[in-house]
Amino acid sequence: AGVLAADSGANIGSMTLPETVTKVRRLRDGRLFAWTGKIGLGERVFAAMNKRMAPPKMGEGEGCAIVVDTKGRIFTYEDDALIRTYGHYTARGSGKEYAFGALAMGATAVEAIKVARSLDHGTSGRIRTVTLRG
Repeated sequence: AGVLAADSGANIGSMTLPETVTKVRRLRDGRLFAWTGKIGLGERVFAAMNKRMAPPKMGEGEGCAIVVDTKGRIFTYEDDALIRTYGHYTARGSGKEYAFGALAMGATAVEAIKVARSLDHGTSGRIRTVTLRG
C-alpha cells in the first residue's frame, strides 16, 4: 500500500511521442499524485492540489488524477469530482484493464505497469514510482 507507479510515455492518439513525462509525484504535504490525460491539464491539477486549492474544471474524459493521502486512502479526481476508492488499488490510463487484472492477481504496482506496457500500445517508457513516507 502507498505506492503509485506509472509509465513515462506520451501519446497523441496511436502515436507514441519520443519524449517522456513524469506522471507520478509527491505533493508538498506528503500525498502521492498520479495523472493520466492531457498533460497541460494535469500540470494545472497538480499545482492546485499542491496549494490545497480547488482543481481546475475539466470536461468528461479529459484526464484523471489518482491521489493517495498520507493514511494510504485512494481518491480519484475525474469529471470534476473527487471520489474515494475503497479498494486497495486502482488503475487509470490506456492500460488500466491490464493493470487491474495484474493487481487483482497480486501483482505489485510496478509489475502491473509492466504487464500493461507489454500488452497496451499506449503504455510505454520507463516506469516511475513514488511511495508514502513513514
